[in-house]
Amino acid sequence: MELRDLLAELGADAREGTVAIDLEPSEAVRGHFKDLPKPDVVEINTPFWMAYYDDGENYMYVHSIEKLAGEIFGTTTPVAWQIKRAAAGVERGVWRSWRLLESTGLTELQIVAINHAEEAGSSTVGVYTADDEPVLEHKLEFGPRQLHRVRFPAKELRTALRDFPTGTLLRIGLDPLLTGNGKPYVLMRYDQGPLSLHHG
Repeated sequence: MELRDLLAELGADAREGTVAIDLEPSEAVRGHFKDLPKPDVVEINTPFWMAYYDDGENYMYVHSIEKLAGEIFGTTTPVAWQIKRAAAGVERGVWRSWRLLESTGLTELQIVAINHAEEAGSSTVGVYTADDEPVLEHKLEFGPRQLHRVRFPAKELRTALRDFPTGTLLRIGLDPLLTGNGKPYVLMRYDQGPLSLHHG
């Protein structure tokens, strides 16, 4: 499905935002819902992928990030209750990416942070060394389900890295992470190469 086609059907022209996709299991799969061996630990994961591409045919793939924690349909009341209880019990905390980024040759870095919650919140979006020393940070206020795109241009990155050894490895982070799996998207460019996209 092309998102631009879906937006056109709705008469919308948003450049960025979030899209909720409702996936309904087949009847054969739904028939097993009543037989789940441990309904107290059931999870619903996000099983689809998104492809982003530019005019140069550079493709970037990421899996969907977060679940829309609303009403649960198509299963038993105890399982639906458990799923909602698990989603509501998310603790907000400091999050740092395990993925280390090479700073040498990094000419562009963008972090797209999203508040998937129905409540407003604030978070500090930043770039840190592998040892968690702050390099660049921005404190942001988020409305319900709002996103912010933070850009770290090459000049800003070079200036911030002057006090660190050449070749310092970087990681990104949020403090706090606003929802349980609300890790940000990260877009990077090295030298004059294409943008690459990753889920934090």
